[in-house]
Amino acid sequence: MIGAVLAQARKDAASFSASAGFQVQATLTTPDGLTSITVNGLGTGTWMTFDDMRSGKPVSSTSNSFNIPLAQLIAGNYPYLNTRGGINLNNHKVTITDSDGNLGGTFVINEQHPNSTFGLIVCILGRAA
Repeated sequence: MIGAVLAQARKDAASFSASAGFQVQATLTTPDGLTSITVNGLGTGTWMTFDDMRSGKPVSSTSNSFNIPLAQLIAGNYPYLNTRGGINLNNHKVTITDSDGNLGGTFVINEQHPNSTFGLIVCILGRAA
């Protein structure tokens, strides 16, 4: 049994991530392509380029992540657990709608970092092939 304050914190974290005005919509699809779910969460993307002073060549880097409230996966009966009962979303595809409502890109989940305190899963994304 969890305490009332922790239960409220989980509810608040899910609400902030999924419906407080900062959310983006994404579709998660299993690696086999048979199951999909639409979720709301926090999406971030950064891009930077700089000139490597040693070689003079331009270098580019991107980083994208998406935070998913676990409650949405449970409510949608989405398969997020591995055979041992642990969270495993590696190689699931994520198609994100950007803040303008346009398709922001399709990514693959390379890593996931569940936060058992707040019930959020931080997914590190890579470009889909």
